[in-house]
Amino acid sequence: MNDSPRVPGRFAGCVVLITGGSKGIGEGCARVFCREGGNVAICARGAEAGEALAKELTAEGPGQCVFFTADVRQPEEIKQIIEATLARFGRLDCLINNAGWHPPFRLIEAESVRGRSAHTKLT
Repeated sequence: MNDSPRVPGRFAGCVVLITGGSKGIGEGCARVFCREGGNVAICARGAEAGEALAKELTAEGPGQCVFFTADVRQPEEIKQIIEATLARFGRLDCLINNAGWHPPFRLIEAESVRGRSAHTKLT
């Protein structure tokens, strides 16, 4: 970790909501926005990783990070995290829809085109 003081950067004051923000690509996005002075709300279904990351990023600064437990498959929970972000930061400038699902591993020989197609249809 760099011990030099953090000063607000290119995202100073911007408010970002990141779904699936506690791990992987979402975590990476949250780190960049916080490091550059952004106010970040992350959400995921699992609270432990999200709460730990929010605490870590806020401590590192200069941005702030909060965590909300949410399952984005539930429309009411999406509404709640947007409202919670607005209540906390007063606005929302950027939404990163990163939450996702990965099908279980299968050998290509065991998969049919029709079966694979079913995994890729979101609606």
